[in-house]
Amino acid sequence: MDGVVTFAHASLAAPLHFEQRPESIPTDGDADGTFRRIWPASLSFGAHLASCPDLVRGKSVVELGAGSGVAGILCAAFGAEQAWLTDLPAALPLIESNVARNERVATRCTAWPCRWGEDADIAALLEQAGVPAFDVIVASELVYKQRPSTFAALVDTMLALGHETSRVL
Repeated sequence: MDGVVTFAHASLAAPLHFEQRPESIPTDGDADGTFRRIWPASLSFGAHLASCPDLVRGKSVVELGAGSGVAGILCAAFGAEQAWLTDLPAALPLIESNVARNERVATRCTAWPCRWGEDADIAALLEQAGVPAFDVIVASELVYKQRPSTFAALVDTMLALGHETSRVL
């Protein structure tokens, strides 16, 4: 799966197109480069949303570990009121490129940096989104390095971004 990946479904007015950059130069810092590839579960997630759009329709959505932004952009395409696509700063240019590539949902998508477990990042995200918590938290293929500290930070972030009735997809 190199280059551009297309997601099409009869319920969408037009196909969505996503770029991936699997052969790009490695990044510095915490990012390991896995964000550059479109992983199969994000496209399967889109097929699931097509059959159950009420999961996201009219809701505020945050995607954690968005990578290339596919799952979050699909949430917007299937009716999310707003979709915040979060990842480490190194991933944001690819997310922003994919948001721009899909103009008809771009106004409802925002790429934003969020390091799991970082209170300042979480507070800034909630403030910018203008919500006390998100209705839906998307977590698709987001853990590559399986360390206890990674899982703890992820859970802390989910708890901080959600509320009693939030759904985690």
